[in-house]
Amino acid sequence: MTNLPILTSLALGGCGPGGTLTLFADTPPIGSTTEPPPPPLTTGDPTEPPITTDDTDVPVLPPPWIDDPTYDDVMFAVDVLHRVELTFDPTSWELLATDGSDWSEGLVTIDGIAFDHVGVRLTGDDRGLGWQGKSPLELGFDAFLDGAEFGGLETLRLSNQASDPTTIRQVLAHEFLATSGLPTPRASFVELVIDGESRGLYTAVEPVDKVFVGRHNPNPEADLWEGQDGGDFTVSGRSQIALVRGEGLSTARVDALVDSVATSGDDFWARTDADIDMTAFTRLWAWLAMTGHLEAYPYETGDFFLISDASRGDRFLPVAWDVDEGWVPEALYNAAQGQLGVRCVYDPTCNAALLAQVAEAATTWDAYGATARAEAAISLVDPVTDVDDNRSYTPQEVQAARVALLSQLSTWSQRVRLQAGL
Repeated sequence: MTNLPILTSLALGGCGPGGTLTLFADTPPIGSTTEPPPPPLTTGDPTEPPITTDDTDVPVLPPPWIDDPTYDDVMFAVDVLHRVELTFDPTSWELLATDGSDWSEGLVTIDGIAFDHVGVRLTGDDRGLGWQGKSPLELGFDAFLDGAEFGGLETLRLSNQASDPTTIRQVLAHEFLATSGLPTPRASFVELVIDGESRGLYTAVEPVDKVFVGRHNPNPEADLWEGQDGGDFTVSGRSQIALVRGEGLSTARVDALVDSVATSGDDFWARTDADIDMTAFTRLWAWLAMTGHLEAYPYETGDFFLISDASRGDRFLPVAWDVDEGWVPEALYNAAQGQLGVRCVYDPTCNAALLAQVAEAATTWDAYGATARAEAAISLVDPVTDVDDNRSYTPQEVQAARVALLSQLSTWSQRVRLQAGL
């Protein structure tokens, strides 16, 4: 079995006077006060200067705005507290107040660079909180201007951290999952400002969409499947596995995977590996175990993505679901509800592969230095967290949750190793 590459370059260091932490040479340090480098200001025509609005000196760029596809790496730098400002006219405000689920047009400024005619709407389970509450948001760069994008991104999600009193789990978990070498949505810390009023700390999360598929697949038009509520590789769960991108050329492969999971026999690994990269599946599972996140497949049904990957012979490549809750005390590394996971635990070949991946994930976790990175992240976001009147938790609850998290992080790999008998 060939394991996928992981980040192994480790620079021994710690938190310096400025709060900078460097552990992985390929990962930006959390807590650095260094501002992100200014993006290239392009207008599509090199002879035209940036456009400036009448009431501000902030440059506003017409489509394609920032056409450097690497700029989104700056947006997802975890060592910077990013700033996203939204400005609306009265008409847009009226639409937002009446139905926030529809796109409203506004001016969006990201780390000092402004983009006009951007769509903004409420999204997620907490959108009922409304605009006066701390609702999760989605920015649609191409909602009103066809083809417009931000550093290659068509949309950007802003998570409200409603289920995380520590305010740092989401970014920390996504950063660690990326060390698996598997496709992982990126995440970073953001202060959200609406019409000059701070709405507190949010998490910017990269959406799993066509752009994401193109970053991780030779074919950007490849099929993307989503395991929705109850989605599983069973006869009843198959109806909840929905095609969200592509032409559905891999539909027969989904059905074949359902049949493979339902079929008994000693060839479970070989049979399922023909349709889904089982090395990648067990690797993702092991890394999820190290984040203690139970709201993702196979710990529950649904909550997964599959990409039909041309580099893997069009087999499916699993993609991590958004980790908005992590290091749950009751987490058990192999407590699967999804049938692909259940069958894996009881199949000797698959279970051995999972244990090998768990051992590697635990070693990677030890080198990652999660406790120090968490402390640096807390220092980074504290200035915004302390003045966030829209948060769901009191300052005392935030502090208590952070103390508990730091304690869990310091012993988590030992806990998982004991569970797995390693």
